[in-house]
Amino acid sequence: MSEHDQALAHWQQHQERERAALARQLHDQLGGALAALGLQLHRDGVAATSAAQTLLAQAQDCQRQVAAQLHPPLLAHMGLSAALTALFEQQCAEHGVSLQLEMTGGADRTLPGHLAIALYRAAEVALRNVLQHAAAQTLSLSIRTTPLRCELTVSDDGVGCEPAQAFAAARGLCAARAWLLGAGGSLSLQTNTTTGMTFSAAADF
Repeated sequence: MSEHDQALAHWQQHQERERAALARQLHDQLGGALAALGLQLHRDGVAATSAAQTLLAQAQDCQRQVAAQLHPPLLAHMGLSAALTALFEQQCAEHGVSLQLEMTGGADRTLPGHLAIALYRAAEVALRNVLQHAAAQTLSLSIRTTPLRCELTVSDDGVGCEPAQAFAAARGLCAARAWLLGAGGSLSLQTNTTTGMTFSAAADF
């Protein structure tokens, strides 16, 4: 790895540690405070249909969503496939993009934590780039897991661009590639023959 890639990998790892710490704070401190507020409202006899209860429920929902975005709980409890499926289904539905899923191989919950989060963040960057820039109508996510390797592919039918331009324009993509390279994995982009691009990431464990 070049010094630039090493710096990007360290930056990405630092960002992930900060995300995890913030997610814990949101869960433990803000979540606890909101739960205590709910109990106090109940003790004070505030009706469940009151504006205060409605605002409390909205705050709790927002807290859960932000915490999940910072550090996806499904990743630790259900594995990479489940976490990415939930992420892609939600985001594609919100943007009106058709999603195709393909999962092959065994359970990926045996993936070491640092590889699982590295692959998740890489796929998250790919998804965000497609939804923001590709003007795609269909997106496909493929995850293939063997006892020693996990491979994921994200393809779209959007406008596409040269891989070098994509890496130059997206710091997050470069950081994800550097992080995976540092962990012994790989990340690449390929322009499709007609439209769109294919993003591929893999890691051995």
